[in-house]
This record gives sequence, structure tokens and C-alpha cells, in this order.
Amino acid sequence: MLATLDTYEKAGVRVFRGLGKAKDFEAKGEYARRIIQFWDATEDYDFAIPVDCDEFLSVYTEDGFSCSLEAIHACLDELIGEKRAMQIRFSPGNVPGVPGCFMPMDFPKKFVASGTVGAVDLGYHAITSRVEEGFVETRLAYLHMHHKPFDMLVEHASRKLRDRVDVTDSEALRSFSGAGMHLIEYFFMTEEEYLGRFADGVYLRFPGALNHFRAIGVRSEFFGTMQPAEPATPTDLAELVMVEEGRITQTRAFEAGKYLELYPDVAASGMKAFYHYFAFGMGEERRLD
Repeated sequence: MLATLDTYEKAGVRVFRGLGKAKDFEAKGEYARRIIQFWDATEDYDFAIPVDCDEFLSVYTEDGFSCSLEAIHACLDELIGEKRAMQIRFSPGNVPGVPGCFMPMDFPKKFVASGTVGAVDLGYHAITSRVEEGFVETRLAYLHMHHKPFDMLVEHASRKLRDRVDVTDSEALRSFSGAGMHLIEYFFMTEEEYLGRFADGVYLRFPGALNHFRAIGVRSEFFGTMQPAEPATPTDLAELVMVEEGRITQTRAFEAGKYLELYPDVAASGMKAFYHYFAFGMGEERRLD
């Protein structure tokens, strides 16, 4: 993470360092709130969107999902003038070992317009506006590289927990409760068991997403960006894929028009077809033909 900050700082990103908290992670929400307030006093901007370093903004479109700058800006343009907090929901989480493939994850995050920030929580899930109560759903999402390689996952879990519990003591780990307790299970499973969670299933594939990662300088086996680009240029095509034993065995494109034709209730709702399928239809086992 520090190397990443150095890289993008050299490219022009403004990085704030050393705000003086002993437990920096627990203070993350407070850091974000202070930075947004600093922008309010010094910058001309439209929105403050706190996301983590493994989250990449994207947007639901008429018939799929887009990582393009133009699509993201068009979505944000629609929100100009909104004073409530705004929500990003139903974001895709990566499938380990199958680059470009994602699964639905319901980890909502919120963001605010310039001059409106209220409270900012640790995970950015409950950010509020001090100007207007409530929040509004948006078409924004974020590609979430949440599922790390197993060795990295365990190492990062150890770093996060070692100030709270003795990570070498199995009994202490089993009895631990508190911040970070969701990480405990990784100390009691094998890499095979971890990857087995994702080895079989129906997932979503965004073939052009890897090129978007390449375009911002990501070079990583974890992201799948070390191999030759396929397709050669970014596209925002959305596909459904069948994965069996960690390999893609079937692929089909998502057809928004067909989905709306099959489900008049979705068409009447005004939701984007792919957003509905991703957020609800997959779980409801709605068919596509």
C-alpha cells in the first residue's frame, strides 16, 4: 500500500500522511472526514467518494456494466445538486483464480456532495449529510478485489489482528471477539478450502475490466493483468460464465432487451436490466431466455 501511494503521489495524487493516531485503521473514518472538510475549505469539487485501495469505481449502464471514465462522469453529472448522502450498492467482488470474473457482494458504501459531509464511519457504509437527511441510491458500483491470494490474505489478517490478539495462539484466536473477528476463520482453513469456495458457480465476467486495470498501471498476477490483453482494448461487455473446478466452461452475453421482455415487472420498475439481474435476479434464479 505504501508503494502504491508513492507511485500515485508521483503521478499527481495528493496524499495526506501522519495524522497522529496510534490506531490508524480504526481512525480511517475520522481521517476521511477531516480530508473532506479540508477540501471544503480549499478546493472546488463536486463529490467526495471514499473507497478503499482494492475498490475501483464503475457504473451500471442501460444494458450492462461500465468501467469507462465517460460512463462514470455521466452518472455523476446526473447527481449534481443532490444534497443527501448517495449510496453505492451491489458491487462485484472478484473470483480468485479466474481473472475478470466477479460475484455479487452487498457491501453498500455512501458518499457526499461538496460542503455536505456529516459523520464518516470506519467502513464508509453509513456516511451522512449534515445538510439533508436520508440517502439516495445511485448507479455507481465498485469492482472490489476483496478475495486476495491465500498467503496474502492470512498475512494481512495477521497484521490487522496482532495488536488485538496473539495470532500464534489458536485458543486465543478461537475465543476472540471484537474488531476484525471476521478474519479469524482464515487461520483455521487451508488454501484448498479457501479456493474451493469459488471453484464452482455461475459468475459475471467483464472481459474489458482487466484492460482498465492495465490502463491505470496495475501489473499483478492477482489482478490477472500480467497476461496479454484479451480483448485488446477495453470493452464494457457483461457476460455470464459457468465455472467448474476453477475453469470457465460456458460463456454467454447478457441481453438487456431479452431480460426486460421476460420480466415486465423489471421494466416497470425503471431499474437498469443488468443492475436488477445482478442485485436480485441472480439470487432469484431468474432465467435469461
